[in-house]
Amino acid sequence: CTALESLIARRFALHGTPRQVADFEKAIGAFEAALRAQDAGAIKSTKAAFFEAFAAGANSEILTEYFRQVIARLSFLWSSSLMFPGRPAESISELYTLLAAIKKRRRLWIAACSAAAQSNSSTRNPPRSNRSKG
Repeated sequence: CTALESLIARRFALHGTPRQVADFEKAIGAFEAALRAQDAGAIKSTKAAFFEAFAAGANSEILTEYFRQVIARLSFLWSSSLMFPGRPAESISELYTLLAAIKKRRRLWIAACSAAAQSNSSTRNPPRSNRSKG
């Protein structure tokens, strides 16, 4: 995982919408199906769709553009690695692990934001029993 991929994954976990998470999951599933079918054309198109769905989750045009440039340069090497026995299955496993981490961090982030909002609300409006009488 490159530093750019790590940054995109972090931003995706924190800022990605439920729709973007669903699109990413769908893209991984389509990519997995193409790999299992060993359909070179489908592998290429679903890989591109997967990368776009991943980058979109970061909600950053700059990161998405950099990511596209890196992927364009590395796509040949990445495609070559799929020729090694067991590598396609390993790749899919890694992608599902990434998806699970994004979903988990997103849930944790939402819970933390909710707790912070409740904390702020209770600080501004403490329960009546805690207010001084007077």
